[in-house]
Amino acid sequence: RLIFRLRHHILGLNRAEYAFYKALKREKIDLIFAEYGPTACAIYKVAKELEIPLIVHFHGYDVYHKPTLDKNKKIYQKLVPMIFGAIAVSKEMRDDLIAWGIDSKKIVYSPCGCKLDFALDRPQEKRQGFLAVGGLVPKKSPLELLMAFHIAVAKGCKYNLTMIGDGPLMQSCLDFIQENSLESRVKMLGNLDHNAVLLEMRRNAIFVQHSVTSEDGNREGTPVAILEAQAMYMPVVSTKHAGIKDVVKEGVTGYLVDEHDTDSMAEWMLYLESNENVQIKMGSEAHEWILDNWTSKHHLERINQYIDSL
Repeated sequence: RLIFRLRHHILGLNRAEYAFYKALKREKIDLIFAEYGPTACAIYKVAKELEIPLIVHFHGYDVYHKPTLDKNKKIYQKLVPMIFGAIAVSKEMRDDLIAWGIDSKKIVYSPCGCKLDFALDRPQEKRQGFLAVGGLVPKKSPLELLMAFHIAVAKGCKYNLTMIGDGPLMQSCLDFIQENSLESRVKMLGNLDHNAVLLEMRRNAIFVQHSVTSEDGNREGTPVAILEAQAMYMPVVSTKHAGIKDVVKEGVTGYLVDEHDTDSMAEWMLYLESNENVQIKMGSEAHEWILDNWTSKHHLERINQYIDSL
């Protein structure tokens, strides 16, 4: 205990940090890749003490969520100058990291990418319906998606809506569905495994998501479900939010509306439902776009090349 206190006094590390320090030193680690900003905050003192280069992979909440930023503000200020490299999952995030003071030459833009089985799978020939996949949380704004669908139904929409995911807004969504007599038109499936999500993407025709900046500042990075849906030949109707506008080609693989504009979202949902030829053409364009640029293979290759270049 006395020896530890002496070391703590010299190095400024707590017990967990000191154990990590010893492990890195023993294994002769020469690079640390920290997934998420708070992870980097937890180990930056060890990296600094051992002078090991630190790459931080930011994802979204770790750059925008106000409570997370407030909690880590002082450590982020110490962390930023020693970041050897950073990965941003949207172009908007890259600009924000530059504003933090991270050298633009140290930042690479690379969305996480979809798994190859989405990009290589083929849907059924005849598909109908809207599909949403994601947590029922404020930044996904599932209630505004339901509002847009409700508007579309009032204007004669024939497709039904399937929503996959769970979260704190589940009950609010169920209440909205009941209050607006949408029980026969909306299926809330909760969380599903990978294969079940694939099955629903084969069955449904159009992917919908109404992402917004939530009250606590939280934003998306680049939602992987939007990449997966496009890989599965699905045109997308979503918002001009964060990384979504980087990976949906406006008017080619989908349509994007302003955040909170449920009327415009309803119009594009109706338009795609009514124009099957446009659906098919956009779906094919979307599949090729993802296969050529945004799979997990592309993401890992970009990261490996980036690490090599550093």
